[in-house]
Amino acid sequence: MNPAENCGTCQRTSFQEVVCYASFYGSFRLVAVLIALLSVGFFTVSAQDSSNNAMMDTIVCDADLILNLYVAENYFGFDAVVNTMVTDGNSGMMGIGLDAYDKGQYAELFAAMMTAREDTMAAGGMLMSQDELAMVTEYMMMGMAGLTDMMRDHDTPMDGVTALVPPTLADEAPECTALRTELDLFYAALGYYNMMMMTSES
Repeated sequence: MNPAENCGTCQRTSFQEVVCYASFYGSFRLVAVLIALLSVGFFTVSAQDSSNNAMMDTIVCDADLILNLYVAENYFGFDAVVNTMVTDGNSGMMGIGLDAYDKGQYAELFAAMMTAREDTMAAGGMLMSQDELAMVTEYMMMGMAGLTDMMRDHDTPMDGVTALVPPTLADEAPECTALRTELDLFYAALGYYNMMMMTSES
């Protein structure tokens, strides 16, 4: 289509045709620019929505719980025990992977932990021996009630020990409560294991 034909007021003079061409192509370019800007805006919003959805997929708990998780993983091998339980067919925390929890401001601590752990494993070291891992995992699989009964049945120095109660937070996400319960059980199992080792050595 000749763009000059779209200019109803244009006559067939060379100068006026040039003006019509300029007007037509100028409008076309303006529309093209607007379409490009709208496309960029659409994809930017879509990317932001995708990022927000990815963040919403993580489980957000309170800072103290996530810091407790870091201590348990970094110093006591909690994640190794959880992975062993899953491998043995015990889903533990409602089948939730530890990676699903939002690490928040402690993300860099977890990242540094993983880097250091890779270096340690490369050097042939482990946070827990296989025997320790097996025993603590076995104790955790008993659950808190079973572990408490075993402590009571065996000759362990538990008399007079204050039973500290884990916190209960109102309106806490069930996934966070599950992690809190699992950590409490882990520390109890770890404490019982260390107590049994000390008793056997004395």
